[in-house]
Amino acid sequence: MLADVVNFGFIIEGKGEAVAQRQSVSIIIPQTEFENLFLAAAGSLAGKRGLQDDILAPEHPETIRNAKGWLSDNMVSGRAYSPTLDQAAFAASMELAAARRCRSFNRLYREIERLCSEAIKSEAP
Repeated sequence: MLADVVNFGFIIEGKGEAVAQRQSVSIIIPQTEFENLFLAAAGSLAGKRGLQDDILAPEHPETIRNAKGWLSDNMVSGRAYSPTLDQAAFAASMELAAARRCRSFNRLYREIERLCSEAIKSEAP
């Protein structure tokens, strides 16, 4: 196994056994809260589920700690972010291209593309 440690998390790449077949395995651990993805994609979430209509994504979304608090601070008066009420809706609505501004999510995205490409190549005649 090869461990590639970087400042936004780390990935472990290797070969695993799965149903008598060799499969590539990648593990990506994000540096920050899941909600930091919503900060990166804030522009695409403007006006949704209580977020202010004029919300702008912060320049460096992965550096913000307490992303849940940031979301609450950028909601209309009287409304606070609730993971149980808002998380799934935000995840379904956010633009993935904008979320890729988070380096760890971008790494996850690229790894999924790589794994899918490998799977397609391994099934080709």
